[in-house]
Amino acid sequence: MPGKISAGLTADTDWREDQAYFLGMQAYIYGYPALRYTRDRYRMVENATGIIQIRVNDFFHVTRLANSSDKYSASANHDTIYSLSWIDLNDEPIVIHAPQGDGRYIDIELAEFYYDVFGYVSPHLHDGKAITYLLVGPKWDGAIPEGQFDGVLRSPTPWVWAVARVYSSGDDDDLVIAKKIQSEFALAPLSQWQSGNIIPSTRRDVRDPFSDANDPLADFRTMNAAMNENPPPRDAAGCRIDARIWANRPWPSGHRSS
Repeated sequence: MPGKISAGLTADTDWREDQAYFLGMQAYIYGYPALRYTRDRYRMVENATGIIQIRVNDFFHVTRLANSSDKYSASANHDTIYSLSWIDLNDEPIVIHAPQGDGRYIDIELAEFYYDVFGYVSPHLHDGKAITYLLVGPKWDGAIPEGQFDGVLRSPTPWVWAVARVYSSGDDDDLVIAKKIQSEFALAPLSQWQSGNIIPSTRRDVRDPFSDANDPLADFRTMNAAMNENPPPRDAAGCRIDARIWANRPWPSGHRSS
């Protein structure tokens, strides 16, 4: 069609509207991972209604193999049982432990708040032995206890999505062994781990996504809030978008559950 530029835009459209439209699309694509994780975290932690019922800084164990109806943020495989956690590194580092197995596949995958995996805690990287890592946030600058950890991983964002997996063939006898291994995955704040007094987490309070029931800009408000809670890695493309859209936008007051 003559004069057609793209959906909703024509040659007669004010160029500033065109620019706003395309910037909005770029911003939505760039911010979508943070939007998705904010929703997932809320639905798994504070407003958990399905199979996943996570407490912050604690593993939730799924003790059966997944089927086609299960969704753990994305589709799960049918070869491993899962342990899942949302980890908050704002207050202090978290100690994370993976047990020794019997030669089967065991690992803990760690992703920052924009879906990028930044590390693994896996016995297979340490000759199959049980391992304990220290997980620290982007701004933490404290001393690392010497000789106490098999490794240290720094997350680019304060919040981390952890997915632990243990292989099982699925038969009853093997599943019993896999669940025993799974039960030994552990998380603990550094201060509690050092004192030996580890208190199981009861925390279920996380930031709420904005409701889109009556707000067409709800997704953008949620992205805005998520990016202030978890500032994104400073890549060049993101910086150009940030400078025009996201920069210096605080959390809307009062939008946190009590």
